[in-house]
Amino acid sequence: MATAIRNLALVHLERRPEEAARVLEHCSRGEAAALLRHAPPEVVARVLSLFTSRFAADCLVQLSPETWPAVVGELSPPTAAALLRHCPGAIREECLDTLGPAVATPIRDALGYPQNSAGASASSDVLTLFEDQTVERAIDFLGAHEQIVPERVLVLDRSRRVRGALRTVSLCWAPRGTAVGSLELRAVPTIAARTPLATLADDRRLDGTPTPVVDRTGALVGVLDPETLRRVAGHDRARPVTELVAAFSELCWLGLAGVVSGMAVGARPADTERRLG
Repeated sequence: MATAIRNLALVHLERRPEEAARVLEHCSRGEAAALLRHAPPEVVARVLSLFTSRFAADCLVQLSPETWPAVVGELSPPTAAALLRHCPGAIREECLDTLGPAVATPIRDALGYPQNSAGASASSDVLTLFEDQTVERAIDFLGAHEQIVPERVLVLDRSRRVRGALRTVSLCWAPRGTAVGSLELRAVPTIAARTPLATLADDRRLDGTPTPVVDRTGALVGVLDPETLRRVAGHDRARPVTELVAAFSELCWLGLAGVVSGMAVGARPADTERRLG
């Protein structure tokens, strides 16, 4: 029976990570980790990304050390950096040393910026084109990429400085041999990487689209997505009532908080009985 209940809780983690994370944050670190130990790294990473950074780090260190790099590698660089800041230095370095350079380098870059700064929160997972690329090569590049092609894509020079934003649809009718940089580019505001996020809440230059973050040389660090800026401003979107009702019903059915309490290693019987009651 215990295994069946645990499996139901794991399904809930995967299907409703936001609601599950909200419940788990009311449990102890040990209780949350007791359930997360049984989930695959990609599910663990998704749930940890919804915790506060401190709580996520405390849960991570209670997982098996063999799983640390796999979990951290599933996180975006800003989220991984925010979590690793709260981990002991030895664990942080072990994770980064085990990950390949392609994954570890953006995380180390994010760790180099002050906490809660634009650079620490910027996502490096962004599609860009170079100004000297031909239209033909740009179309091939965007077509082969796994990401959904955005309405506008940033155009950079070879020093990775932002030249502007290109409407991707304009590639369709431009001559194939034309350089991307010669097409009409829209000027975009940029944010210095060390800018505190709190100062951006009322910045009227930011129009609800991903905003480039640049280092002191003007080179692109990444982009701040609208969701990050909304959280800073305290303007989280209201969730549909039907979604909240469904999530609440499922939580009540599973009794997730009590389940993980009872699963925790060394959980006191009296405490488990109290939570389930």
